[in-house]
Amino acid sequence: MTTAEANVSGNASQIHEASLNMDTTPESLSPAQQEAQHILKHLLTKLQDRQSKYHARFAKWILRHPNLVPFSMDCVRPQVWHALEKGTDYNTIKAVAGDFPWQARGIYFDAVRGAPSDPHTRTRLYIGQSTNLRLRISQHSKFRYRRDNPSLHYHALHKSDDNAYGTLVVLPSKEMGGMRLPGMDDEGLLLDVMEMWMCLVFRCLQKETLETWLPGDVERRGKLGGLNVWAPVERYDRGGEMVHLRASEDWLVAEWGELKRGEWKERVMKELDLEERKEEKHVGPLAVEGAPPWVYAVGGAIGGAAVMWIVLRRVGGR
Repeated sequence: MTTAEANVSGNASQIHEASLNMDTTPESLSPAQQEAQHILKHLLTKLQDRQSKYHARFAKWILRHPNLVPFSMDCVRPQVWHALEKGTDYNTIKAVAGDFPWQARGIYFDAVRGAPSDPHTRTRLYIGQSTNLRLRISQHSKFRYRRDNPSLHYHALHKSDDNAYGTLVVLPSKEMGGMRLPGMDDEGLLLDVMEMWMCLVFRCLQKETLETWLPGDVERRGKLGGLNVWAPVERYDRGGEMVHLRASEDWLVAEWGELKRGEWKERVMKELDLEERKEEKHVGPLAVEGAPPWVYAVGGAIGGAAVMWIVLRRVGGR
């Protein structure tokens, strides 16, 4: 269990001590951690730039928390560093995995493996944030939600061979003094910075955005394709999506840039696997979503036998 995960159970004091005492000198960090720390420091510096449009929203908050960098590093699950050191492909990023505790807050990912028909059969990565990770992953897993909320992420899922969700960062619990930890006085800003940081570390933003936000001395191109369109720190200043997506080197991203949302919905409904829709129709208040068909068959048989037994008892008692 990481320090951050311990705090989900209420042990906020542990991560507080770690954030204050963590040795962040290059000698104590792995190469992947050194690069991630470098990216985070660069990001925080850009957000504080007085000439930047981000200054008003982020600068004072960052200045209030001098230990924001070590605290953020400590919130990243150890499996993430291992995957970055080993080399990110579908299997290594899938192995990061992680639970989705109820009401846990943090940063998650969806690794989407391209179908055999994909010209490059590449793995693409989407990174997101939520104040309730389990609920958010549940939304992503429902085809009707995807149908009604078109996105590049869902377009990739529709074209995929497989996908895997996992947790990158877990924020400490607000209980037991968690609000006194670095950055926790404004959870929205902290999640935006954490999500932006992870998007930069894994290079899952689009090319122009990576050029703008990554330090000049780090590699721009990632090993995984990127499914994030918006920079999380630009949540309130969006525009120009179609322009840069259409010019993408990734055929799937470029295709999404050309598609009209109405056309996409029609295509999804025509191509949607009928079995997926049948499964969701069977999901009731007592069912387990995504359970195999035999579970429903056995449940139905047991229920039918119980009803028959009750009927026979009543008939026999007359």
